[in-house]
Amino acid sequence: PIMWAMLILLTPCTSWTTEELGYQVLANINDIEIRAYKAHQLATVNIESGFTRAGYSAFRYLFDYISGKNGQGKKIAMTAPVLQSPTEKGWAVSFVMPESESSKGMPEPSSKQVIGQQVQPALMAAIQYSGSWRKSRFLNHKQELVNGITKTNYEICGPITWARYNAPFSLPFMRRNEVLAKVCAKNLNVNI
Repeated sequence: PIMWAMLILLTPCTSWTTEELGYQVLANINDIEIRAYKAHQLATVNIESGFTRAGYSAFRYLFDYISGKNGQGKKIAMTAPVLQSPTEKGWAVSFVMPESESSKGMPEPSSKQVIGQQVQPALMAAIQYSGSWRKSRFLNHKQELVNGITKTNYEICGPITWARYNAPFSLPFMRRNEVLAKVCAKNLNVNI
């Protein structure tokens, strides 16, 4: 599609030139990282669509927003990752706003499709993997996260999110993908 071609032309080819959502690793438990994320802002589009189609459908609105089609006509730098979370009717696809935007506040979206969201600090569990963006790969790693977290002092207390760090033209074996889930400490009260 034309939109992906535009992204190829406008997106830096190396991830080190793209700001990433920061976090601090608190623990490594087998293949799972427990991370602390600071508050951050998202530009989100809710799409009534299947897993694969959602990213393509939301992209146009989000790309327009960061390209200056917003209340201030302000261009916003592309960041990573692109997040995709399940909703009741489909998927929420989000661009993370650069940290510099957090202090100033996000420009008002011009499109009713784009929603600005403030995300509070949170503990997240993460599994990283490379390869294709097929739904089956996401679901396999999601299950690995769900099974693995049960063996820790944490439990999942939020939606499970898919995070993509690379542009669509990147070679699959070089892609960084993650499955993320908000976690809370388990209630470890023991009756004696």
